[in-house]
Amino acid sequence: MTEQKVSQADQAPVATEPCSTEERLVNHPAPGEDGQIEPLKEIVEFVHSQGTKFGVQMGHAGRKASTVAPWIDRKAAARSGSEGWPDTVIGPSPEAYSGLTIVPKEATKEDIEKFKADWVAAVRRALKAGVDIIEVHGAHGYLLNEFLSPASNKRTDEYGGSFENRIRLFIEVVELLQAEVPAGFPIMVRIPATDYLEHDTNLPQWTLEDGIKLAKVLAEMGVDLLDVTGGGLDSRQKISAKPGYQVPYADAIKKAVVGTKTSVAPVGEITSGAQAQAILDAGSADAVMVGRAFLKDPNLVWHWADEVGLDIHVASQYGWGFGMTRTHRARKHK
Repeated sequence: MTEQKVSQADQAPVATEPCSTEERLVNHPAPGEDGQIEPLKEIVEFVHSQGTKFGVQMGHAGRKASTVAPWIDRKAAARSGSEGWPDTVIGPSPEAYSGLTIVPKEATKEDIEKFKADWVAAVRRALKAGVDIIEVHGAHGYLLNEFLSPASNKRTDEYGGSFENRIRLFIEVVELLQAEVPAGFPIMVRIPATDYLEHDTNLPQWTLEDGIKLAKVLAEMGVDLLDVTGGGLDSRQKISAKPGYQVPYADAIKKAVVGTKTSVAPVGEITSGAQAQAILDAGSADAVMVGRAFLKDPNLVWHWADEVGLDIHVASQYGWGFGMTRTHRARKHK
């Protein structure tokens, strides 16, 4: 993260990519060990100096662990001798994500308890670093998502089978987080709305109906925001990605939690200010989540503000060069 990527725009809170709750996840930041507290704290303090809140998204890769960096090969496993740990990859059941990834060991009760203990320890490290928000990553085929979906969870104990059993670990993790953070601390949860396996009705799968049921449970628990997404669980998925393709899922979930304190936000192919404004104006969401667009354009908020005619705050060290005070008057593009 660089100064330029944070300081030029008055965006809402910024957050990390998924952070591992265990020490050995090599392709992500990892508050899974104490040595990460100070580096994370440096980032938090800089973001705070720019008037922005900072959050961490936390999770466990599950059966999608021990892979090489995605820019090298999005599907290849990291075997022993190549910075991998194939012998200790766990999942709810011993089924791989694809033919190229590791077949996980079925998580034992001891593995589950260790995961929960690691989760609590990682939360405490994040709080020591001064983060303002914590998000539970329960989607995209990572461990919590694997327990949710019957496509990946074939267990017959209290963590498998019925809907209530499959969401059990998810709920336990949220409860552990709630027990660690101070009152009023914002908690976000990324949830799957679908496995994108609807093309094959013979496959057991997580559906929008399941996503709505989970959303209602989380809303009753007092979660502040549901970050709605889908896919990434099963290599047989079929996703027709297009602008705002996951907004209908967020819209359905927002309707299901109306009357609660829980806000809802979609993610995926939200690429313009006008599009984001239209989503909010339609009442389909309370906010939008944007990731990759910021990597391409650190001035995204500034550009979107000009696009839709909104006034924003700009960091003084940049705004003065444009004759601005702290508030940037939007310039609508024709």
